Amino acid sequence: MEWLQASHGAAPYNGRAPIALMATGSLEDLMAVRSFLAAAQQGAYMPPNETDKGFTPYRDEDIHWS
Repeated sequence: MEWLQASHGAAPYNGRAPIALMATGSLEDLMAVRSFLAAAQQGAYMPPNETDKGFTPYRDEDIHWS
């Protein structure tokens, strides 16, 4: 929630908070926020946080169904 309310310098925000862009912008602005989040999820725009830095992907044998 904090991320949505904080101002950002990255495009497409240009100093605005993502929530402001989503609430007052156009459909194109809403899609720009969505695209930014999709890219961030794949590692673009921002370095991993402390929790994710040492993450080792799960292997098939690590997953147990009960």
